[in-house]
Amino acid sequence: MLMIVLFHLSYKARFDFYGESLLANRLWIKAAFYSVMFVVAGACFGAVNINISVLLKALLPISTKMWWFISNYFALYLVHPFLNDILHNLTRSSCKKLIVIALVVLGAILISNEDVVRKSAMEFIIIYSIGGYIRLWADDKGSSRYIL
Repeated sequence: MLMIVLFHLSYKARFDFYGESLLANRLWIKAAFYSVMFVVAGACFGAVNINISVLLKALLPISTKMWWFISNYFALYLVHPFLNDILHNLTRSSCKKLIVIALVVLGAILISNEDVVRKSAMEFIIIYSIGGYIRLWADDKGSSRYIL
């Protein structure tokens, strides 16, 4: 959770598509590398039977959601520049309303069908938005007692 909240500190006034795409590619390659290594290690110890489906999931762990955390982190990474722009252009009350509405919608979806929300990028985006709100609207004294 702390990583997602602190991710908001990466706000840049100017979005660098080339630099961001390089970082996204690195994340994808690292996830694929470790995924393949775990599959190979599992095969060596007899815990995994290697077939085309397992290899495909290992090579594309983010798109197949083999690792839910990395997949959601990648989705958050792709939308974070837009979230930053939205959060920086909203007033304090509008930002607060947006977060409350998102939490209510997330809660309603969770009550009706928890499989849709569980381990989804929506949670990451809402937590990131809360972190952004705290970062933008916390007072300088460091007190966040009455932040909302």
